[in-house]
Amino acid sequence: LILYFIFRSYASPFNKSILYSFSILDLTWEQKAATVFKLLSWYLSKLFVPYSIFLMWSTPFVKSGVGPWIAGGLSIIGSLFMVGRWILTRNGYFHVIARSPEGATKSLDFARDCPKDGEPVEPQSDAPKEIASSPTGTRNDEGLSMRVSSSWKKRSDTRMMITFLLWFALGLTPIAAGAFVTPYVGGLIEPHWFVFATVGFFAAAAALIQMLPSIRWRNATAALIVSVLMLLSWRNNFLWSNEIAYYEAWLKDAPQFKAVHYFLGMAYVRKGEFDKAYPELEQTILGRYKDWMVYLELGQIDLKRRDLVRAEKNIMSAYQLESKHSGVLNAVGALHYKWGKLEEAKKFFERSIASNPGNLEPYMNLASYYKKMNEPQKAAEMYREILKINPQFTTAREALRPLAQLSVEGNQQPPLSVER
Repeated sequence: LILYFIFRSYASPFNKSILYSFSILDLTWEQKAATVFKLLSWYLSKLFVPYSIFLMWSTPFVKSGVGPWIAGGLSIIGSLFMVGRWILTRNGYFHVIARSPEGATKSLDFARDCPKDGEPVEPQSDAPKEIASSPTGTRNDEGLSMRVSSSWKKRSDTRMMITFLLWFALGLTPIAAGAFVTPYVGGLIEPHWFVFATVGFFAAAAALIQMLPSIRWRNATAALIVSVLMLLSWRNNFLWSNEIAYYEAWLKDAPQFKAVHYFLGMAYVRKGEFDKAYPELEQTILGRYKDWMVYLELGQIDLKRRDLVRAEKNIMSAYQLESKHSGVLNAVGALHYKWGKLEEAKKFFERSIASNPGNLEPYMNLASYYKKMNEPQKAAEMYREILKINPQFTTAREALRPLAQLSVEGNQQPPLSVER
């Protein structure tokens, strides 16, 4: 557990930026605790009903009605403590009472008196003679020996159970810091933070099943739990098989989480449904949250729509936030190309290639520029560069064929034009 705690402390996103975000939040300690417990309740509910599990889940900070959430969180902590105490007491973790056939009793301390199976037992001066020792030096009360052996096994099972409960509780610690990593979206939780906690939970459940009195009960209980969890999680297949349905369900579960609007908008972009994508992307940047990727996607849709006014607004907003990204530089070049500022466009295309030589779009745009400037040899060179990077790019291969023919025939062709 110590090694696990060290690992979690190292792997958890508990750094200066999070500490800073945590310190500047306009929340009382009670409100922060209530927010953490609200997020924790969502995670725990998915352990018992594994449905509608999403990549991340967010909730507004709890600023009113903190009492019930704090009470619920303390109840969870108290329940873990009570379960542990009940297990210790039920299984006689600290001592077992040995009883002779005549009714005399003797308290056996496990650390001192409980033997391992087959080991001799030393007589105790204050123990009744009937349970002290036989002439051969072994216990003559077989019933007592069986009870002690059973209690010894219970002690081992109890140790395992308590270890798993501690493992589970310790695995919940990342939520205390991670919940406030992005304060502009409210309290945040990501289920993958709790991989180790989930392992501890189900391991503890298995250890608890192992404590049932008979193997039939243990097998039947395990089979029932596994079957129920399979049926409940099986429903997720229908949700996860369609990304748009998945994002819509995610929005329904966490409507204030703006990032889901971006995911949904990009799903519509991939399907070519730009009219549906645009409002979802716009939802992402409402309020104080600004993201250059969202502005870039909006600007590219505007270029496809030939709405240069909105394209300028969105693309230049992306450029102000991120001026070195290859995609942003290419979009600024495309905007200048649409304006007819071809030399400025060329500069941005070249900067885009320098930023990321693997990005094929600026090569395509430079080829269009050279065709526009009646330089087919240079346009052909751009297509060849594309095919070096991706030999399967059929668009570049088809565009190269007529240019290669023109290069063979010489420069007697009329000026080339491009419609984009």
